[in-house]
Amino acid sequence: MSVIITGSLAFDHIMNFKGNFADYILPEKTHQINLSFAVETLRKERGGCAGNIAYNLSLLDEKPIILATAGEDFSEYKKWLESKRIDTRFIRLIHGEMTALGFGITDAADNQIWGFYPGAMNFAKDLSLNDIFTKEESKDNLVKSSSGFGLPRFGASRFGGAKPSSFANSAFKNETPPAKTSGIFSSEEDKEEEEQEYKPPTLNREEIKLLMIAPGNPQAMMRLAFEAKALHLPYIFDPGMQIPQFNRDNLLKAIDGAKVLIGNDYEIALIEEMLNAKKEHLIRLVEYLIITQGGKGSLIFKEDKGVEIPPVIPKSVIDPTGAGDAYRAGIIYGLLNKMPVEKMGRIGSLLATYTVEKYGTTTHEFKIIEFKKRFWESFGEKLEL
Repeated sequence: MSVIITGSLAFDHIMNFKGNFADYILPEKTHQINLSFAVETLRKERGGCAGNIAYNLSLLDEKPIILATAGEDFSEYKKWLESKRIDTRFIRLIHGEMTALGFGITDAADNQIWGFYPGAMNFAKDLSLNDIFTKEESKDNLVKSSSGFGLPRFGASRFGGAKPSSFANSAFKNETPPAKTSGIFSSEEDKEEEEQEYKPPTLNREEIKLLMIAPGNPQAMMRLAFEAKALHLPYIFDPGMQIPQFNRDNLLKAIDGAKVLIGNDYEIALIEEMLNAKKEHLIRLVEYLIITQGGKGSLIFKEDKGVEIPPVIPKSVIDPTGAGDAYRAGIIYGLLNKMPVEKMGRIGSLLATYTVEKYGTTTHEFKIIEFKKRFWESFGEKLEL
């Protein structure tokens, strides 16, 4: 049994600023900001939510499958993923495009400012579970929409009475420009030609236990949520930085029926505002609601019960980038192995701490025996992996 990880693949350019952003921002001048920061360090690292999560799972001896898009500059990253026993067969390479790029500055208080160039990630909207599962399993479950997407049809949501809108016409505030590369289907003729060149292996639905929808192309995220419902495939929905790209109707439909909704405290508050809902409402839509709180730990809600997950104190705080993705890998591991809420949350907490102690999102390493030892030291509990 395995997990499919979707979301961004990117190269992160991580910079450290020794001061505090707050000291350079005048509250009365926020309507007109013109700032620059002289940074002390700059490193280019492999990253992106899908890559980060998959890497952390590989450290726990899982073999995740990545479904994503990348650019022509991805070959070294791809080889590195494969060296970690991560399945890259379903990463679509887009000709003439660069892999997504992230540019982040972290200040002394661990606040971050990010810029992001999506590049090849723009074309993830054409990825489909329908393409990687055997046709017999998927053709009866997915209904072709007018946009050509394989989307199931749903009635009114049981929350707020929202009616389905046209995914092709109004699902998002920002539309992706038409594809200009040979790696994306732009017509029936192009599709036939592409299918002759690109025939990835297929998976049996029974092989996959879980789908992780991490932040990436928002159209892809919506499509994958619909397809997962149609295939009765449990999924984790993690909208993250893409929340503002959804309208209320589609955000609600993606959340409703997910196995897990996860976000940090700010992101969950933003979802509540967009849906005009409270946490109690969100909990009724999903099996688990998970709220991460940075250095304060996390909260996991299942039905009416909430569990506090304590943080693991890092030996040193070097770089918080990627800690959230590491935590999510712990949650995935726990779900795959049917662990109690407390244990999977604690695995996530410890994974996040390993990330914080290193510069970059995929530079930390450990052996299983070392992880078990530190888990015992942190929680006074034996861990079987």
